[in-house]
Amino acid sequence: MGNLTDDHGTDVEILRWADGLVWAHCRTSLPEPAHQILRSCGFTAPLDSADPVSYRLPKEMADPDQRLAASSASSLLSDLGFAVAIDPDLAVGYTGATHNIAEQRLAAARRTSPAAARADATTRPPTTTAAVPAAKVPQQRKR
Repeated sequence: MGNLTDDHGTDVEILRWADGLVWAHCRTSLPEPAHQILRSCGFTAPLDSADPVSYRLPKEMADPDQRLAASSASSLLSDLGFAVAIDPDLAVGYTGATHNIAEQRLAAARRTSPAAARADATTRPPTTTAAVPAAKVPQQRKR
């Protein structure tokens, strides 16, 4: 079994564990700029460094700050073209209407990752658009 990112085909997975800590799991060959982004958003490597591809936010960080840090990291990584999946609970501004965890994960990834959104667009049938009716030209008034 590979790590979480290998299992899901992403570069970074950002999620909250049951103990309340927010973790960012990275694929093993992730380039240094991605690691720098995670560190700049407040993520730190675990003290034991047994898993150098995992980062976490400090447990003292308040919940709104955790959400903002996780969302910022996700957006910045996505802007650089990395495939990021983020727990919907951590994605600032995400409100899901589904209770299916897999669907929530995918929806949050699509919201924060342009690559995931493009991949989704290729799997959906094109939507039909109705023709816009021509605007009536107002007649000129005589004075």
